[in-house]
Amino acid sequence: MKHLTGGKFEFGAITQEVLRSCWSRNQAPTYREFARLWQQAVVDHSRPNPEWAFLSDRNAGTAGPDWKKLRNQKAAAVLALLKKATA
Repeated sequence: MKHLTGGKFEFGAITQEVLRSCWSRNQAPTYREFARLWQQAVVDHSRPNPEWAFLSDRNAGTAGPDWKKLRNQKAAAVLALLKKATA
């Protein structure tokens, strides 16, 4: 994969997302096809996905020692907003 991507390939979250996407469509890409898909995914991916909460907060500079407390506060705020919207 390194050879096919000019030495840039890394096995990480983006790789797993590309694989999951292919497999969910019952596709088994060749190495060359996968390298192309991976390179496009890297270009398209400008910041962590929302479900990657820790990485998102780390990217924003807010993932400190009280990270779980921060996430709980965010969750509570969202739940309060949803409760208000459905009342």
